[in-house]
Amino acid sequence: MQNTDLEKICMNIISCSGEGKSKLFESMDAYEAGNIEESKKLLEEADLHLKRAHEIQFIDLMSKQLSGEEIPFNILLIHAMDILASSSMQMELMKRKLYK
Repeated sequence: MQNTDLEKICMNIISCSGEGKSKLFESMDAYEAGNIEESKKLLEEADLHLKRAHEIQFIDLMSKQLSGEEIPFNILLIHAMDILASSSMQMELMKRKLYK
């Protein structure tokens, strides 16, 4: 895989993860304001973005590496994985708060 291809994939993951994270914060704000239904709606939107980021990670990176393609080390890749992981954790915490 070329670095330019990897950078595009990373930016897609960052974009989806970032949008998901933004929706999570909106969901938290709605929850704290007592608007539970709006919070749930925003949480569902966040979930769609994070699922897309995970799909990109699996299809464009993990499956290719498992099939023998070399994925070059790139600090942008670490950043993309970090944002996705932290957003996924926030998602789980928000689900726990809403659906306890």
